[in-house]
Amino acid sequence: GRETLVSLLMEAVRADDRSQVRKLLAEGADRLEEKTILDACSVAIENDDSHMLQDLLEVLPAFSPELAAEMLENAVVFGNESVVKFLCVYAAGINPYNRALGYALRQASFEMAKAILSRDDQMLKTAAYIKEIFKKLGSGARELKSRLVDVQYLDYNYYDDDFRYLLLNNYRNGLIGDQFYDMHYTLVKLADIDKRIAFIRRMAKEGLFTSLDLEYICFLAMDSDEIPIAQAALELGVEDIDVKKCSRMANHVTVLQDIGDLLTSNPKRPSDEKFFFILGRLKGEKLRLKRQYLLMSADIARTLELLRHSSLEMCEDVPGTVDYFVRHGSAEGVEILCRWGLDNECFESAQRQKKTELVAWVLDYKNKHTRRADLEDRFSL
Repeated sequence: GRETLVSLLMEAVRADDRSQVRKLLAEGADRLEEKTILDACSVAIENDDSHMLQDLLEVLPAFSPELAAEMLENAVVFGNESVVKFLCVYAAGINPYNRALGYALRQASFEMAKAILSRDDQMLKTAAYIKEIFKKLGSGARELKSRLVDVQYLDYNYYDDDFRYLLLNNYRNGLIGDQFYDMHYTLVKLADIDKRIAFIRRMAKEGLFTSLDLEYICFLAMDSDEIPIAQAALELGVEDIDVKKCSRMANHVTVLQDIGDLLTSNPKRPSDEKFFFILGRLKGEKLRLKRQYLLMSADIARTLELLRHSSLEMCEDVPGTVDYFVRHGSAEGVEILCRWGLDNECFESAQRQKKTELVAWVLDYKNKHTRRADLEDRFSL
């Protein structure tokens, strides 16, 4: 019966008995379900047995593109480079909406990534590209291997893009990618950062990463606080980063407007390396100080540094900014705000919050500048 055939086939595959496998497939291939074929191919892949896999493919040429994609994913996960190359050459069709390339990027495997990209039906996919796929093909396009989430959440699959697999999982605000796709990100071990940097350089040298790819990688690296990768991308020719474009590519819930938003839109505390790297990339531009950041940040020293790089026009919440620095008793912050012309607001906030030292400081500031203004008026007459 069919169960006996399945048992004998799996036993022969595990034993690497190619003649027995051919015999069983010739006699009863039409009685095997696709799952059995996948199980047999998975054993061959796990054993790095491309010859056995070739026997299975030759006898069963009509397996679906979805099955081919799943086999390819398994081969990459197990790190079987020869099997990956074999599938990429001989499989008639591979559903392109799979994670095989993402897994290859995560391992920093140049040969596997190159083999996958050599197929006409494969390309590097950003979140924005994947979102367009869902509009055309439905939410399940990326979910070939498992259904990790309830159907009402499937619209969020597009956060899971190939480039993210190159980086740590601390994407902005711990949103959808981490919450729903941690299983996929952790299915293969992330290569150490030096190996990933060498991989990125080789991919760029071979023309497998375009200038736009490198710009997007640089953006994601800054966002995920892996600054050495961002620096490597800059050294490979990335000049200006179009933050708004990259944010749309990544399908951020709120599209970032400029590079400073990488600091003020994320409540997670960045490393010193990220903090000063991004401030150094402002190139004289003023930083947008966001209401959300003020609500979440208790780090007065960091917020004061951001205030120094901001301006009155770039403050989303002026009253909230005044109250923040008064609440923390920051004379330095209040002085900057007074120089912006907010001395009355600082005085009123200090009175309201009963910050007597700041009340006195602002009064002294106002008196000094009032006298200075009077003197300037007299000498100008």
